[in-house]
Formats: sequence, structure tokens, C-alpha cells
Amino acid sequence: MQIDWLTTFLAVVDHGGFHAASEATFRAQSRISAHVASLEREVGAVLLDRSARPVQLTDAGSAFVEHARRTVAALQQGKAAIQAVRGLVSGDIILGTYPSAAAAFVPRLLAEYRDAYPGVHLQLHETATVLLDELLEKGPVELALRPTKPATTRRDLTHRLLWRERMVVVHHPLHRLASIDGNLPLAELEGEGLILTGRSFEHDSEPFLMLMERGVSPVVTYVTNQPQTLVSLVRENLGVAVTNELAVRTSEHAGVMVRRLADETLHRDVGVFWREGMVWSSAARALFELLLITALPQGTLDLRL
Repeated sequence: MQIDWLTTFLAVVDHGGFHAASEATFRAQSRISAHVASLEREVGAVLLDRSARPVQLTDAGSAFVEHARRTVAALQQGKAAIQAVRGLVSGDIILGTYPSAAAAFVPRLLAEYRDAYPGVHLQLHETATVLLDELLEKGPVELALRPTKPATTRRDLTHRLLWRERMVVVHHPLHRLASIDGNLPLAELEGEGLILTGRSFEHDSEPFLMLMERGVSPVVTYVTNQPQTLVSLVRENLGVAVTNELAVRTSEHAGVMVRRLADETLHRDVGVFWREGMVWSSAARALFELLLITALPQGTLDLRL
């Protein structure tokens, strides 16, 4: 029996299907199917009901799955113990992140990690903030850079703060806000058609939640997870954007105005997240430690102390 068969089987179980497991593990779906089939032949039983949507465990699969988890965990613990004894940092690790951190901070981090630990294959998985939680909980991501808002709904995730950055307003030079001097009062955003960062119009949009907490009822015109798209929409005078400062700094923002808010409590806190109880590989531990010393993006407040 091969350990790959067990990890593939668990990926199908945790992600609800062969296609989802293929995407999560970066393996061809045909390979996923072959691994599960080999495992079933080895144990002499059908473990998955492929006719169900999502794929379900059979009775035999339900009896087997926890044994598979313990076997994989025990092997990981054994490998970590050997690496600790030998003082080696090697293996594979996947870091999750969201767009503006990927542009403003991650390249420097990856370069320093590569130079310090050439024996590690470090992969990057960039996606929307709320999608990082599932990747942390079910794999394959071990560590993820994530804003603290919207708050995670996964009780087994924990984090350590890294930095704080301002939230800013971005508007067209001909917009009425251009006539207001100094930092913008939040009340000026009431009734404005807003362009926000996020994936939906409410529950996972960080600026939406921040404005609601401060008594401003946002009128949402567009929502995008891509900083450059947000700036481009503002450039065409399609609305006023509220976003984190790094999103603007990492975008080409000629032709728009970037303004600070009078309410200085409107900010984004970013941390490194991981799953409680995770078996830390030497590669993950080394990456975590590097996150605590790598130079942060310009204009951010260091929260690591």
C-alpha cells in the first residue's frame, strides 16, 4: 500500500469529489481515480460511492477513513521528527495568499526563502480571502496570508498578526469628492455608488463590513477581487472605491485620486493563518519563522512584536 493512495483517498473525501481533489492536489483527475482504485483493490472493498453527488463514503469507507488519517498523520510526524533530529529543512509546502499581499510582500518572501532553503519546493496558491479558509482546513495549503476580516468561520484556524495597513478611498479627479480638502469624512461616502474588494456584495466584503460597523450604509455598485480591476473601474468614473492601501500601491493608478479617511480606525490587519493541531513540517516551520523577520511592505505598521 502506498501513502499516496491514502492521501489521494482523503483528498476525495475532504473535497467531495474526484475533480475537486484533482484541483486541490494539483494532480490529474485520471491519477486521482487510479490511486483510489489501487487502494480499493489493496483493501478488497469499495470505499467511495461514485454515483452520489458529492461523492460519499461507503460503509467500508466509513470504517476505513479514520485509520487512513491516523496513518498519514503518523508518517508526517515521523518525518518531522527525523528532520528535527538531522536539522534539515526540505520537502514541499504551499503558501496561500490573496492578491495585494501576493504583489506587495510575497515575492520578497519567496526570494529569501529560496535562498535560505534551496531544498524546499515552495508553491504559491493565490485566491480570494474567504476561499483560503477551506484550503487551510482541508489542504493542501499549510500557511496562508489573510486579512482578519471577514472573520473566519472555521473554529480550528488560528493566526499571528503580521501588519496593519490603512483603508483608502479612490475616486475620479472630476468626482465631487475632489473638492473636499484633507482626509475624507466617512459621512461623505453615504449614498455614493461604491466599488469594493471581495467576492460578494455583503458577507465577505471587508470594506462593506467596516462601513456598516461605523454607521455608513454602503450602496454597492461593483465588487471585485482584483486591485487593478478596481482602479480601472474608478478611472472610468463608475464609482468610488474603498480598499486597502496595498491594493492601490501594487496597481497602475494614474488617472485616479487616492485619499485617506478621517476615521483612522478604518484599517486592515493581516496575519499568517494555520490549522490548530497541524503537524508542522520543517519547511512550514522555517517559512513561519521567516515571515516574522522579512521586511514588510512600505507604509504598513509592524504587528509582529
